[in-house]
Amino acid sequence: MKPSVDRNDTLSRRISRTVWVLLVIGVVHGGFFTLLHNDVCNDVAQYYSAAKMLHQGDVLYRDIIDTNPPPIFYLNLIPLFVSDTTGLDAVRAINISCYVALLLVFICALQLFRAANPTVLPVVQAIFLLVWLHVGFMVLDAHQFAQRDPMIAVLLLPYLMLVYARWRGQNVPALLSGAAAMFMVLAVTMKPHYILMPLALETYYRWREASRRYYWRMEHSIAVVGILLLVMLIVLIPGFRSYYIDWMPLLQKYYSAYGGGVIQSISTLFSEALARAFLIGALLAGIVLFRSPAMEDRQLAQLLSLSLLLFLLIYLLQGKGWIYQRIPIWYASATMIAFATGVILHRGTERIRWQHLLVPMILVLMQLAMVPRLHAYFIRGLPPQAESSLAHYFKTHSMPGDRIAVISMVVAPGSEALLYADRLPAIRYLSAFPLPLAYTGTSSHQLTGERKRMADGYYVSLLADLRTFRPPIVAIDTLWYFRNTPDGFTMKKWLQQRDFYRTLESNYRRVAPVMNFEMYERRKNAPRARAVD
Repeated sequence: MKPSVDRNDTLSRRISRTVWVLLVIGVVHGGFFTLLHNDVCNDVAQYYSAAKMLHQGDVLYRDIIDTNPPPIFYLNLIPLFVSDTTGLDAVRAINISCYVALLLVFICALQLFRAANPTVLPVVQAIFLLVWLHVGFMVLDAHQFAQRDPMIAVLLLPYLMLVYARWRGQNVPALLSGAAAMFMVLAVTMKPHYILMPLALETYYRWREASRRYYWRMEHSIAVVGILLLVMLIVLIPGFRSYYIDWMPLLQKYYSAYGGGVIQSISTLFSEALARAFLIGALLAGIVLFRSPAMEDRQLAQLLSLSLLLFLLIYLLQGKGWIYQRIPIWYASATMIAFATGVILHRGTERIRWQHLLVPMILVLMQLAMVPRLHAYFIRGLPPQAESSLAHYFKTHSMPGDRIAVISMVVAPGSEALLYADRLPAIRYLSAFPLPLAYTGTSSHQLTGERKRMADGYYVSLLADLRTFRPPIVAIDTLWYFRNTPDGFTMKKWLQQRDFYRTLESNYRRVAPVMNFEMYERRKNAPRARAVD
């Protein structure tokens, strides 16, 4: 009997080592895959530029005004530090910083999963990690890496595993529970919609434990401390106060200008093949898990089903239907599918067998197939950072350190062009977002009250910033983006109504357009930019 046991133990150790090798291959390949990507999406480019302005002394929501809350800009100081320290270009500093952060959070989530279910096989943990990494690479391929919602979904994974451990009555090390709680608080401060996740899960847990004592735990203390810290920042720091007191009510009231509502969100979700595949896979996985005889499997199935429904609800409540807002649904569905796969592999055996390697091997091969000629880059080197025609124009018609005035109601393509050209915006409003807010739902260009104050405030700031920075280039968007606004409501037309061009052309000359922008270059005899405190 003993030789048979020894052979089984030896086989288990070999398979475990093979799993670790596959994980190392997946993680190392993922690092190279991340470095190969030489572009970022428009919002992420804007976050980075704002972080760079912060680093140079600009004040948030005074010198930098945007629709996003403060934490995302401070987080982007990390890739800025990585870029300054390593010499990586901005795009790769952003991507590799995000990749390392994902790995750290995934490892934290896996440790919590193991704390919740100490008997889990290593191969199941490997499947979890490889599936999460694979979704991360799909996000990278979709040009949504480092966007808020994908980051929030990842930050909430440790919290979900912590909730699973609590449901199972398992003790969790204080360091792990504290880290999960801090990640959750950070996620919620990045986008307040996601407060629904911890509120719903804690309410449900309290309802389940109604017959037993409901303990106050470390994560509750950290959440309270996080809320108190945010309140303190709002009271003490003018930029925080300006966003949460002045801008947030206006954004809640008028931000529908940027989306088509719940119906459009639903139609967008189900028109995407990937989202449909994930939802169908999650449904089938849920059936497998709920039919499992093991209580721990059914408990996690319940938690993952709830989290998937909550991510769906949050997506619909945002009412925009944008791709990056669907990515949390990808993560929740993929986690459900991964766990169902682990349950099927584990069924009927307490030992690791060779067939358990099938899923990790498939996942690693799928990842390798995403960059089939990776080895070629070891010879040629990394591809250069992306450059659009607008970025090329900015770089060749201005000097390092110059600020460029991009006047547009939307973020793209100006924000990427500024990042690729290594230039900063001259206008404090990173996009002219007050204008679609002010004009949405109106049929006239004449405004009154609060709407007029938003539009007038933007125009006053625009003129002040042009006088202060005297940028060498002014780029004015000419496209119409917003349907629920007056006919032909473009940046160019709005500025014409304000007699802006007469003032502009006294110091600037019009040159050939680039992409969808009218381009103006500062005349040689125009006054130079003055120093800014």
